[in-house]
Amino acid sequence: MEQLHGDHGCQKYPSEKCFKNESVIIVGLRMQHRTTTLAGKFIDDWTFKNANTQYLTHGLHPYPARMIPQLAKKLIMNYSEEEDWVLDPFCGSGTSLVEARLNNRNSIGNELNPLAFLLSKVKTTPLEKEELGRLTKEVLNEAQEKSHLLRNKYSKKGIVSIDKWIEKDTKSTSFIAEIEIPKFPNLDLWFNKNVAIELAILRKIILKLDCEQPYRDFFKICLSFTAMKSSNADFESHQAHPSRYKPEKLAAHSPNVLSIFRKKTTDSVNRVIDFSEKISDKQVECFILFGDAKRLDLKSIVPRQGIDIIVTSPPYGEEKNTVGYHRWAKIMAYWIGFSRDEMKKSEELSLGSKPNIDADIPSKTAISFVNLVKEKSKRESRAANLASFFYDYNETIIQMANWLKSGGIATIVVGNRLVSGHRIAMDRVTVELAEQMGFKEEKTFYRDIPNTVMPRRIPEGETIARESIIILRKM
Repeated sequence: MEQLHGDHGCQKYPSEKCFKNESVIIVGLRMQHRTTTLAGKFIDDWTFKNANTQYLTHGLHPYPARMIPQLAKKLIMNYSEEEDWVLDPFCGSGTSLVEARLNNRNSIGNELNPLAFLLSKVKTTPLEKEELGRLTKEVLNEAQEKSHLLRNKYSKKGIVSIDKWIEKDTKSTSFIAEIEIPKFPNLDLWFNKNVAIELAILRKIILKLDCEQPYRDFFKICLSFTAMKSSNADFESHQAHPSRYKPEKLAAHSPNVLSIFRKKTTDSVNRVIDFSEKISDKQVECFILFGDAKRLDLKSIVPRQGIDIIVTSPPYGEEKNTVGYHRWAKIMAYWIGFSRDEMKKSEELSLGSKPNIDADIPSKTAISFVNLVKEKSKRESRAANLASFFYDYNETIIQMANWLKSGGIATIVVGNRLVSGHRIAMDRVTVELAEQMGFKEEKTFYRDIPNTVMPRRIPEGETIARESIIILRKM
């Protein structure tokens, strides 16, 4: 929602004409476009309703409830300078890191979800045009050849089961005999037999590539996207907690795996090349850590004075009751090399994963909501989950305070979710926790979330329609 932020018009900037619909304000060396009302009040628009959120590497791969690049860029540009250090302890798919690199800022991202961690690396890593082109041609040609071989040999015989098919081919075709289909729960539920086999062919081609790791990671992300689009999961109606297609849609679901992969790879090559060219003249660094935001270790990276700005959007609640990032990622992650144990271990470290009703939380607002849910909910575990989430969330605020320099800015984007019918005021909880660590609230903006960005449904049954953009200064 558009918010009015004070009557700055004619008094502070006397050269402006307040009756105009748009003005350009020069602040230091920055030019900021703002819309004005007839009364001269500025409307600072954070909604970006019709913005293209898929430009450059932002469009490599979907990720649920991600921060849009326009929001990350605006925060970075408004509250930092070139060559400053940007930290995102919940970097997700790397939106803020991409924008930091594009706008000549050093950046550090931290992420616990294995798929998101890999995606962040690929989105922020420049690749050589010639080498990427050569490898793409090699991968696509071999995929076409092996897929053609598969169809010719088995289209008439049919395939009864994946295991029997592989066992039968061990004696006849060396390539097919070496195909390894990852074992994970409900494989047959999420993937048709022929789809699983063709994904396995692509997987083998990528894993045996003779190239540097960043190039192999690039093709893994293309494969992850292909697995997502060719699966039986209905991501459109339930982006965060996908369920299987309904029978009538499943009957008509016959994806062309090779076609999806070829189209995605070709598009992704262009995106990575364009991104690489745009950052070629920028002498900044980008580090991405795989770890727990409650236990950040940046000693070997952070400059002595500390981080200049934090730009982040933490989870709005524990995974089991809000956006299930790990559950969403599993369908793709197994195909690109992550094991079931790795995904489980990562999920167990997510915020609020260990219910604790007696958790010590330094926020009156948080405690009041825990008590309210405890009184009203039919399930005692809901209050315990909420208390645990608040406790873990506070641990991440402590980490932000530890690594941010004195006078530095922390920008935190949160949403107020429902728990047992109560709208949790995460914006106030965030401010109260931050104040305990020496932060001062500078300002909070609000934005309506276009319903194409957030999942259409969450476990509570209602999507989060509004975000708070909290601006904090470390005193």
